[in-house]
Amino acid sequence: HRAAVAEQERLKDLLAHLERDKRELSNDLTQSNQKAESLENSLRAQYSEHQLSKSKMGARIAQLEEENGHHRQAVQHLQAQLDKVNAENQLLRQEAQRLRDVIRGLEDERARLRLELQTDQERLAKYSEVHALDVRESTEKDNIIKAQGDEIGRLRGQMMSSGVN
Repeated sequence: HRAAVAEQERLKDLLAHLERDKRELSNDLTQSNQKAESLENSLRAQYSEHQLSKSKMGARIAQLEEENGHHRQAVQHLQAQLDKVNAENQLLRQEAQRLRDVIRGLEDERARLRLELQTDQERLAKYSEVHALDVRESTEKDNIIKAQGDEIGRLRGQMMSSGVN
């Protein structure tokens, strides 16, 4: 039972850690999306302002598009990590539920065994009382039989001494 409780605590700690990681990844994803959107907006503004200098801006646009691609890759990577964390989180929740069910089953079994033990103890106490009563009755009967045997022996002794066969 202690192992199950320790395992459940470990799973709770792991779940809390995964939840923190999930929040951090979600924040990173939001920031990356904002950066990507900001870069796209900057790119559009610069392109419309500098249409006359296309040759200079071509290199800048290419650079910004490359960065945007890296940010999108980062977003995709973060999304993949978030999906993985969510899947692991779901598995941990299922495992935690399974462990709660096991603990509940063990607690039910313990309660059943306690009730069974109590019933057995009550039966044993009752049988002990009956046995003690039987022993007293048997001892009393043995004492009566012994007393009768002593009386018969005494009477035979008197008969023998008085000459009656």
